[in-house]
Amino acid sequence: MGKTKELYAQTFQQDFSDYYNIIQYEMINYNLMDHMLDNIKSACRLTDDEFFLKTKESHISEARYIFYALCRNNDVGPTDISRYMKSKGHNVTHGTVIYGQKKAFGWAKKDSAISKLLDQHEYSAKK
Repeated sequence: MGKTKELYAQTFQQDFSDYYNIIQYEMINYNLMDHMLDNIKSACRLTDDEFFLKTKESHISEARYIFYALCRNNDVGPTDISRYMKSKGHNVTHGTVIYGQKKAFGWAKKDSAISKLLDQHEYSAKK
């Protein structure tokens, strides 16, 4: 019986450590997201309070959509975006993030200023 418990404990610890490594790899890079957010707020001339305000005013929601698209360009997924926004006090669903990304990429095709904004702010999310 003792050997079985030891083997089980070793197996569990090994599996848990692998899972822990996956969690560490998948953690949100808050520095990257803060940097991207600062650039978007600066370009759209918004303050922190305005950006995270629960409103549907077009200039604010469009800035958020551009932020979501910029995150997608830098391999930040909807789950991480939702968690980041929640940490800042603004709850957003996956559907809203994906909708915003589609809208922003559509605008980028028509508006060179938005396209340039999305292109010039490519960061490495893996650092």
